[in-house]
Amino acid sequence: MNDGNVSDWIKKNTDRVNFILDAQLGVRALTLLEVFVQCRLNPVFEGFGSQRENSM
Repeated sequence: MNDGNVSDWIKKNTDRVNFILDAQLGVRALTLLEVFVQCRLNPVFEGFGSQRENSM
């Protein structure tokens, strides 16, 4: 993988999901959705290494 093909690799090897929220719901709804998705999916590359469960 290099700078020239990383975009193609991401498109071929990952999926994307868009969550559309009404702006009137505000920041609290966005924050709640973010926390829920992170807890449910347990992303590997989210946040700093010190914030991950396996770093303790």
